[in-house]
Amino acid sequence: MCSRLLLEIKNECDRVQQYMDKLDDKTWEIEKLTMALCDAEDEKEWERDRQQVLVARLQASVCSTSCGFGTALIDRVAYTGD
Repeated sequence: MCSRLLLEIKNECDRVQQYMDKLDDKTWEIEKLTMALCDAEDEKEWERDRQQVLVARLQASVCSTSCGFGTALIDRVAYTGD
């Protein structure tokens, strides 16, 4: 009877270890996905900033031919993001 209980305990320990290994794998997978999401968010912000500068340059280019303050507009958008 004692050896049977020890065997059941050993089997249960093995099962728990398997679950812990799976949990570790899932935790690592979540961490990798979280890092990828943060990288994508950073890239999105960088791209949005780049596009704002491009739009400001285009507006300034159009404006400079008609109203002459294109450089001021570029500076404003580049520093404030407006």
